Amino acid sequence: MTIAESSLPLAIHPTQRSAGVGSGCELTQAQTEQRFILAQLDQLTLVFPSAMVAEILVIESSQILALPFYAQAVLGCIHNAGLIVPLISIHQIVGAKVGPTKESLTVVRLSNVAEAMAGIGIVADRVLGSRSQEQLPPDVFSTELSIDSANAGIKVWLFRPEILSSHLWQPQRWYKK
Repeated sequence: MTIAESSLPLAIHPTQRSAGVGSGCELTQAQTEQRFILAQLDQLTLVFPSAMVAEILVIESSQILALPFYAQAVLGCIHNAGLIVPLISIHQIVGAKVGPTKESLTVVRLSNVAEAMAGIGIVADRVLGSRSQEQLPPDVFSTELSIDSANAGIKVWLFRPEILSSHLWQPQRWYKK
């Protein structure tokens, strides 16, 4: 059974994230545990700590302003709620199969928790929902996983901002040969 096929609840209601101090409600273990947002990329499921996700957007591909002089993983940028959001294709980084361009794209925009990568949008095939740490395979949290291990058959992988190289933000040059 895959994570997407399980009968577990996919989302947590915002009012369940925390109870107010002094509200008379006791927090249960389920309410205080860390949640993770799952996004699918081809056969790979990316796991984002919920604190790292600012929002999930569905955008029209016609909204994307292309940035042709940047790395292939940089799809372009969009204007959203007064912000410029650069869009990154993780497909290019993890070596996943890139399908035809869709009319609408699902984007996971990173929060300030992602530090230097805050505000960027990670393009996914779809968002699967959320899970607690106990509902995820334990090897997801291994610190030994690298980007290469995503190609070695690992189907569920914890997103780490470090996988996004700083060279993504440097314009590429045209060279005459």
